[in-house]
Amino acid sequence: MIEKDATLNRRIIRSGEEAGIRLRALGGLAVYMTCASAVRHPRLKRSYADIDLAGLEKDGPRIGKLFLQLGYKPDQRSMRCMGKRA
Repeated sequence: MIEKDATLNRRIIRSGEEAGIRLRALGGLAVYMTCASAVRHPRLKRSYADIDLAGLEKDGPRIGKLFLQLGYKPDQRSMRCMGKRA
């Protein structure tokens, strides 16, 4: 399952790069993707509930459009908690 998560994360980052958007992975999944020894660590061999990515604030609108193009929909409840509308 974790390899599926890592593949998905790489696909999103690559799609961002193709659109001229710099995205970087964060969190445990990022460690798994970049650290060879993490592949063997039992605590990192798990499914991840979400994917943590970071991008530049100025790219925010473009990042939102990218995710929509990739088939993702904003979580309206989370957006309301942050005081934003999708």
